[in-house]
Amino acid sequence: RDRVARSAGSMSQHLMLVPSLACPASCAYCFGPHAGGMTMGRETLEAVVEWRRALAAESAAEQGTLEITFHGGEPLVPGARWYREALPLLRDGLAPRRVRFAAQSNLWLLTDELCDLFREYGISLGTSLDGPEAINDAQRGTGYFAKTMAGIERARAHGLDVGAICTFTAGSVAHAPEIFDFFVREGLNFSVHAALPSLRYPEADRWSITPDAHGELLVGLLDRYLENLTGVRIS
Repeated sequence: RDRVARSAGSMSQHLMLVPSLACPASCAYCFGPHAGGMTMGRETLEAVVEWRRALAAESAAEQGTLEITFHGGEPLVPGARWYREALPLLRDGLAPRRVRFAAQSNLWLLTDELCDLFREYGISLGTSLDGPEAINDAQRGTGYFAKTMAGIERARAHGLDVGAICTFTAGSVAHAPEIFDFFVREGLNFSVHAALPSLRYPEADRWSITPDAHGELLVGLLDRYLENLTGVRIS
């Protein structure tokens, strides 16, 4: 029993927090909301801390690292002031448990102040980018590529590494080799997502790819990946 408890205690767990459902982008295949209501308040953050602390008191599995990802919507909508309150509240409130932070953002609203704050708290940054400008903007909207690349450069200037989620759609899956080469050229590690049919927004379904196309995509990317293992990492 002690061995099991120690093993469980060494595992990390993942918690996603959504500071805001608002998002300034309007990606064609996105089935998430774009118009958000209120920003997550301090009372919700305090409730999260109380909830996790109560779980930790009951379970050995709650003793490992807790990975908290800020998602959305667009998680940078609340701005630096919100993070200056939220980050220490979560980290210190859950001590002595180790907390690791991440944020998944389009990076349009990334500022120097946020960069400094994210570096201080060791926040891992992820973004969403679907390849070179013409391919990306055809499905994410004109201007998306330039704004996100500017955010990546700002993050890198502050010593922050950025990885990307790449969503393959019916419009982009045929360009997989070109997309792969883009990520190698930019030194951007990425994960592969497939556009899926939506339960709520049928207008996005035209972007979804079939299971067969998804399988062919993964096999093709794997072949290319094996030839470029030192140039990029695909998760």
